[in-house]
Amino acid sequence: MKWSEVYSDKESDVNHYSKSLADKVPGGVLALMKSRPKETEPGSVFHYNSGDTYLLGALISSATHKRLADYMSEKIWANFGMEADGFYTLESDGGQEIGGSRAGMTLRDFGRFGVFVVNGGIVNGQRVLPEHWFDEAGKITFPLDPKANTYGAAGYGYSWWIDPDGAMVAVGFAGQTIYINRKENLVVVTLSCWPQPPYLIPGDHDRKGALHAFQGVVVSALH
Repeated sequence: MKWSEVYSDKESDVNHYSKSLADKVPGGVLALMKSRPKETEPGSVFHYNSGDTYLLGALISSATHKRLADYMSEKIWANFGMEADGFYTLESDGGQEIGGSRAGMTLRDFGRFGVFVVNGGIVNGQRVLPEHWFDEAGKITFPLDPKANTYGAAGYGYSWWIDPDGAMVAVGFAGQTIYINRKENLVVVTLSCWPQPPYLIPGDHDRKGALHAFQGVVVSALH
């Protein structure tokens, strides 16, 4: 669908999405999604869209007849040794959990989720995901120019950014990342709050370059 994911534009679709969530409008995001016109054939182009991920969360709830938090707890959270409750924010009071943003967990539990991925989706010896799911999810479906995206990814898979070294990366807002290098059996979690426009300083520190350099040093230290 036609969708603008430009955070600095107050009239972008992602900011209408955020406004609906801030106002706690029941069904507001789905109404926004329905209002957007078709732009390309599904699967034909890469177009980052927080609304699409919200829709995936709503589909899981509909298919399982369970709240996202309950389903996540049942399948992974309660059985994987997580040390704290994670959370989803609700679209509205008593409404749908937000699958596209605004979820939270502690740093070490971010890491444990990364270990779940490294282990291939197995919890306590029980397979939660199909055997080759992460092999498929971690493939580059859409090649990208590393210089042209916020993280510096070489491509995008099934809701994962793919690092130039092949690692799967979850990228949050303002520099937060979970870097998962399955070949190296390595998970690196980065919590951060990078300044955003209009608070960026010309010639400011190359944070993206520093993040990749740090990850590279950690990988090199394993050898």
